[in-house]
Amino acid sequence: MKTKISMVIFLFWVHMMAWAQLGGDYNPTNPADPTVLPQKYTLTLTATPSEGGSFNTTSTKVTVGENYNLRAYPNTDYVFVAWLCNGDTLSKATSYSYSMPAHNVKITGVFVYAPSHLSDPNAEVSVPKHQLSIVASPTEGGSFNIQKERLAEGSTNSLRAYTNTDFVFKGWMLNGRVLSTSQTFSYVMPKRDVNLIGVFEYNPANPANPARNYWNKVTGQVIVDDFTTGSLSSAVSSAISGSNSGDVTMITVAGVMNSNDFGIANNYTNCTLLDLSRVTGVSEVPSYAFDYTNLESVYLPATIEAIGARAFAECKSLYSLTCYAMTPPSLGNNVFSGIPEGLVVYVPAAAIHQYQDANGWKDFTLLPVQGDISNLSVGFPAGTNLAEYANMWLELINKKSNQQMHFVMTDRDVYVFNNVINNTIWEVVLRNQDGDIFGRIDNVQVKEEDVNVAFASLTKPQNVTLTVKDASGKDVTAQTQVTWTDAQGNYVSQGTKLSGLPVDKKVSYRVTLPQELAMLYDVPTVTEYTVKNGGNNVVCQLEAIKQVTISGTVKEALTGQALSGATISVSQTFAGKYTKTINAKTDNKGHYS
Repeated sequence: MKTKISMVIFLFWVHMMAWAQLGGDYNPTNPADPTVLPQKYTLTLTATPSEGGSFNTTSTKVTVGENYNLRAYPNTDYVFVAWLCNGDTLSKATSYSYSMPAHNVKITGVFVYAPSHLSDPNAEVSVPKHQLSIVASPTEGGSFNIQKERLAEGSTNSLRAYTNTDFVFKGWMLNGRVLSTSQTFSYVMPKRDVNLIGVFEYNPANPANPARNYWNKVTGQVIVDDFTTGSLSSAVSSAISGSNSGDVTMITVAGVMNSNDFGIANNYTNCTLLDLSRVTGVSEVPSYAFDYTNLESVYLPATIEAIGARAFAECKSLYSLTCYAMTPPSLGNNVFSGIPEGLVVYVPAAAIHQYQDANGWKDFTLLPVQGDISNLSVGFPAGTNLAEYANMWLELINKKSNQQMHFVMTDRDVYVFNNVINNTIWEVVLRNQDGDIFGRIDNVQVKEEDVNVAFASLTKPQNVTLTVKDASGKDVTAQTQVTWTDAQGNYVSQGTKLSGLPVDKKVSYRVTLPQELAMLYDVPTVTEYTVKNGGNNVVCQLEAIKQVTISGTVKEALTGQALSGATISVSQTFAGKYTKTINAKTDNKGHYS
């Protein structure tokens, strides 16, 4: 990289004899126009996260060279971290004097959520939240379980697309890239706001496929695991084609539901058993969902967090309710109004004491779930250094419903997932919070007994260390600032070390030099690095800026005589922000160097 040099020559008369030679009085012509206004550029301030705080200004015009005072005002439970410009840290002080350059500038004030009530080391640590927005393309194609919501950084979120009539779902897209073509998708929230697009396709000739669903006319049992979310009733109707609705006595559902599907029991008046234990996509039983039905036994999934008003009102035959939620769902008004005495509620054994203390639930006979749940234990290869995987997620994902459970890794060598529903198939994944996979066990079947599985092998997490050296080989890393980004250009971290990375992951680093080094070395370009299996010690070798000598002669314009004693000033700008000035004087022949 060539450094541009701008040279301004200032002539200072140091000998009065020069005036005597010219003769006449001092009478300069054509002076500078005193009415020319100084040039101004726009200074813009933004906060990240946006709710973190405010500033003494958001956008203002500032004169070139003026020192403008910036001031950050953190909001409640936030602290100010630093002022950033183009990825470089300008200052970590809340009050900072910024010298305005000759161009528009955008400066970001970085805040961190650090509520004072979390000073207790045993309290839950909050993490920053970012906004996830999802839109449909075309807009009439369908909807989603999340439209616009602030989600915790690093959290795993189950996204679901609900297709409208005559549309099929094609995939999830981010910045023109397809993330998944599955209608249910586990998305790990990154360290920024995200705008996802759910793509649908108009296909009126795409009928439901009832062949995968099961109907036994003798027993009246229907099992539906192939249906469009929101159209469960149509799927049941197709499955029993040729039979009367009154022949249906038991309905079992596996898949993604929404609130519209809860009306299924109202359409089949002789249905006495409704098993929803294997569904996902819902966190609440809608108000009036099952009121006045003839249901005798109902199974609710582990995802349920609330039950709406009068959901089971006047269910005169209801004697058994099984709820797999570990936390007792909140109850609306008169949820169980008019039901017969003696209702037995079955809940996970580990949660039975919570139900016994919960309003609305403690009034019933509470028993642990028996027979249709098992435990799934996950182990690791012999000799695994579990400390290398600390704080990663061990995740259990239902292959059909996308239901998820997880542990945060510590030094334990066995993790037990309790209350796993029988006759389900799962995937076990070990990943970091960026979604990088380090181990996978596929197609784990839980039938009617406890299951023990272990990873056959794990990918070893890699650490990357960057060292910056000058031309002589001296380590100058401590004087520099290193910023890391991922393959998409998203900010990852600052510092000379990255840890817990998978092999073949691509990261990029940018080295910012302080003034002392920037005046001697070219600023390194942004460099991509692919993580290897061991030996990730990266060296950034600085290249010295080439030096030149500038020389010349200064003569008086009118007489052509050499001008001695004139001061020559050369100003040079480095890295776009540091300036160095070198002075020389002309000799008696007008020469300078």
